[in-house]
Amino acid sequence: MVRGFRGYACARNVVSESERGKVDGMSARKILLILGGALLACLVICVVLGFVTVRGIRTGIENSLEDGVGTVVAERIGAAGAAAPGTYVINEQDILGQIEQQLEDDGANIDNLVVRIHPGNLIEIGFDSEGQGVTYEGTLSAVNGELRVDGMEASSSVLNFLVPGGRVATGIENGVNGYLLANNLTLASVSSEPGALTLVVERGDTSS
Repeated sequence: MVRGFRGYACARNVVSESERGKVDGMSARKILLILGGALLACLVICVVLGFVTVRGIRTGIENSLEDGVGTVVAERIGAAGAAAPGTYVINEQDILGQIEQQLEDDGANIDNLVVRIHPGNLIEIGFDSEGQGVTYEGTLSAVNGELRVDGMEASSSVLNFLVPGGRVATGIENGVNGYLLANNLTLASVSSEPGALTLVVERGDTSS
């Protein structure tokens, strides 16, 4: 009887060890699944936050450009108290000053911002990024009574991904066209010389 009991006890021990191994294996798999799920969730959160941050940067820069350029246009065209057709000269320093002020008001920290206007209706907007100067360049034209900015791209492919040149172009276009539309004006032509733009503005269609 004693010998039989010992055999039974040994068998139970073997079964217990086997069951314990199965339980440990299941626990390990559960832990791995939980850790994997947690890591995946963290990755998704990081991607979403990064996407939201990049979108916020793009929108912020576009809006700052729009407000800054729009303010300069309003100050020039509306200098006499009412927006009127005519020929208006806008200096690059005036554009730079308003964009800097708008970026500061919006809480954006951009180092050594520059705005340069070149012959051939070429506009250049640049700043320092991690100690290196980067620029956006595009060409201005008057199309169907509005300002259009073509070919706006950054000198850095990384920057062009973070803030595409199209967003910069849209900010400039909206700043000019928004003011003209609000005051029933159209852009007949745009030309440039070193450091300055000349806008020829006409009255919009009043037939309707």
